[in-house]
Amino acid sequence: LDSAGKLINSAEVSALSPAPSAYYVTNDDEMSVTFSWNTANFEPGDTIYFQIAADQRFSGLIESANAGVSSSRTVNLKPGIYWWRVFAAKLMPGETAPPASEFTIASKFTIVAAEIPQVITPAAGSLIPLRPAVHFQWSTDENLNLYTVQVSSDPQMQNPVFQHNVQGDSLNYEGLGAGIWYWQVKRLYPAEWEGLANVQADSVPAVFTISSTEEEVTAPSLTMPDDVAFVNVGPDAKSVLFSWKSGDSNSDYMFEVADNLDFQDPLIKTPVRNNYYSLDPASMHLESGTYFWRVSLTDGEFWSITRQFNAVENLIVFESVFPPDNYSVSETRFEDIRFQWNSNLETPSHFQLARDSGFSTLLIDEAVEETALQMSGRFGPFAAGDYYWRLTNVINDKDIKSAVRRIVIQSSSRITLENPPDGAEIDGLSAVHGETVVTWESSEPLLNARLILFRDGAPVFEQENPGRTINLPPLSSGSYTWTIQAETTGGFDISPQTPSSFRVAPVSRLPAPTGLSPARGKSFGAEELRATRNINFTWNRVTGANAYILRVYRAGSGRAIVSTNPLRTPAYTLSDLTLLDADEFVWQVEAVLVSSEGGIEQRGIIAESRFSIDISMPSAPKLPDEEVYGR
Repeated sequence: LDSAGKLINSAEVSALSPAPSAYYVTNDDEMSVTFSWNTANFEPGDTIYFQIAADQRFSGLIESANAGVSSSRTVNLKPGIYWWRVFAAKLMPGETAPPASEFTIASKFTIVAAEIPQVITPAAGSLIPLRPAVHFQWSTDENLNLYTVQVSSDPQMQNPVFQHNVQGDSLNYEGLGAGIWYWQVKRLYPAEWEGLANVQADSVPAVFTISSTEEEVTAPSLTMPDDVAFVNVGPDAKSVLFSWKSGDSNSDYMFEVADNLDFQDPLIKTPVRNNYYSLDPASMHLESGTYFWRVSLTDGEFWSITRQFNAVENLIVFESVFPPDNYSVSETRFEDIRFQWNSNLETPSHFQLARDSGFSTLLIDEAVEETALQMSGRFGPFAAGDYYWRLTNVINDKDIKSAVRRIVIQSSSRITLENPPDGAEIDGLSAVHGETVVTWESSEPLLNARLILFRDGAPVFEQENPGRTINLPPLSSGSYTWTIQAETTGGFDISPQTPSSFRVAPVSRLPAPTGLSPARGKSFGAEELRATRNINFTWNRVTGANAYILRVYRAGSGRAIVSTNPLRTPAYTLSDLTLLDADEFVWQVEAVLVSSEGGIEQRGIIAESRFSIDISMPSAPKLPDEEVYGR
């Protein structure tokens, strides 16, 4: 039955599994997912079409098959986000795959790649002193951040002394005494996720020992290399020894190296049993640059101070740093560049700039005692083109030179707002569907960028570090401007001087439905209403619409007697005839386009007709003028 209670005779398919927004989890590269559905009203020639896509519009089909009259299908899929649908159709001669009905509902589901958490601290086999609290830390993944931590005196993890659910990657627990302990961490997934029975989510239990002696704890003291030391990472580089001292002789340590002072995404983060760490630059693929290192006890407390070291490719430190090779800059920005390099030489170096990589004709040959040179209007101006720069010095009567780096001076470097063209008009319906795409371009390497969309001068959408092509969210009709605010790696603002504008046109109305029944002037008599006991309203489908709204008014009245929610079929049956009486009525129907969330995206032109109810009211009975009873 449809929403109005009318019997549907056409073939129908209703999806059963996966349920909408279902989640699956697997440890494998692929997972078998079984899709099932129910059918109704199937007749000879009816068939089922089954489709899976990586997008909601099914523009990129992963699976598309004629499923015949089966009720299920199993497909192997990699982790990711998918949409699926099934629909009934009659295959016409020469037709291989008919389009999906406009009423077909697509369901979304997600397959998550499970990762087994790894214990970090206390590390397996570690010995830690007796303290008020033990710090536990483990690896996390991006899908979920909820874990169960267990500690037991039994290697089989029976009868744990504590078990806690934790959101995050660490836990401090008080109450563990001296002895041998085992601990593990389990990733928690929602109980309604599919595939949990076959997923390994527990880490391997790790054993650690708490000594019976309580010791005074102090932070490690770094010994070597010295702060701001130079470390060779060239082809002949040897292992570099990092060492420290600590009053806690029984503790393990956490050693970290990062390319930033905040130690975000450290390059090395590893537990260490001894008070030293040997770093092999070759295995680390460590490049020239500035790095930071520190050490803590493995409970995550008592961090040492942070030291810096400079990685260079030769024992003689002489390395250009900025700008990098093949760097591009506009003519107007070239004088803002600050050339920088590393050097441990005591004599002044020479900065050289030329138009050719052989430096046959020097444009700049400047002796500098510092390790930087600012253009700042002292040199040039320089026309657009390719340039080359290097550093030279003399050590023991031997000329040494840094690597040659190329720099490209361009005529302009501001960001270009490419599409839509300034002043363009965007189709209203495509904008409501979220199909508005903006593109931009930049010849500069960017430090950060931000897309800002304005409507009537007020920001309505922002996105940090967008790609060069951005799909805007659904937009209503109106005037918009947009721009990209951006800085280069040198900190220069290269945002466009003026934003770009476009207009979203109002959504055009759908055509009015035709073929209205009851037709204008239809009159319902008492006998007809007594026989049918309802009034059927029907009309023709409208191309582009997927629903209809019907209203019934008493002629001359502005209040609707009947007003439906969007109807999915071009028909409605009014069975409650008590809403009507002998009078003339107006009925209207409007075609609309309804989104998957139930909102109306496009309205239509209203079609109108009239009908009347013609019921003769009985006259009052006539009584005799006078009559005597009892005679």
